[in-house]
Amino acid sequence: MISESFFVSPSVNKRTVKLGDGTEHELHFRKVSSYEHSRFIAHAGSKVADERADAPNILVAASLCGADGKPILTVEKARELKGEVLDQMFTHALEVNRREKPEGNA
Repeated sequence: MISESFFVSPSVNKRTVKLGDGTEHELHFRKVSSYEHSRFIAHAGSKVADERADAPNILVAASLCGADGKPILTVEKARELKGEVLDQMFTHALEVNRREKPEGNA
């Protein structure tokens, strides 16, 4: 049997997202699966400009969720966000999904 620790945790991380106009919003982000992370990386490194531009939308849509951990934003809807809003959400999604390197590895 495979340990549950091998899988993405259903827990969520509450974050305060502060926008350029000074308003603050409590949002929830979760760790994404290896599939969604690979999808983000592939788009970020693509030679196709439209795919590179979509990379932040992919990570935000996969990571942003309700307090219950259920997704609340599609990639299509993320494409409609204001730039400053996407930037803030993307920063939090990156922080929540930062991969830790095992000790002893460079």
